[in-house]
Amino acid sequence: MPIRKLPGTATADAGVFWDDKVNHKGWRIQYNHTLDVASPLKPFRLLDPKSTLWASADTLEEMVEALPRLCEEFSAKEPLFDSDDARAFGKMAIEILKIVGPTVIKQVIKTAATRRL
Repeated sequence: MPIRKLPGTATADAGVFWDDKVNHKGWRIQYNHTLDVASPLKPFRLLDPKSTLWASADTLEEMVEALPRLCEEFSAKEPLFDSDDARAFGKMAIEILKIVGPTVIKQVIKTAATRRL
C-alpha cells in the first residue's frame, strides 16, 4: 500500500507504543506493534525533528525508500498545529469535561434507570 501523507500534526511523543526504527538527521521512522493486526491505522510513522507527524506506512521498507524525498518535501511545509497547540487543545478539552462531564454522566444514569423500569 502507498505511504499516507498527513497534514503535519503534533504528537505526544511519549514513546509508550512507538519505537524508533530509523533516525535520519532528526527525522524518525517509528513502529507501533499494536497496529499490526486488523487496524485501519498504519504501524509505521514519520516524525520530523520536532516530533510532528507527517506520514504513515504499512511497511518499514516503503517508508525508508521514500525517506529522503519525504524529508525534503515536508521540510518546506508548516505543520497544521504544533505541540504547544496540542497541549492547549488538551487543556481546553479537560476544562470542558470538568464543566459538562458531571451533567452528562447524571443524564446517562437517569436515562438508563428510566429504560429499566
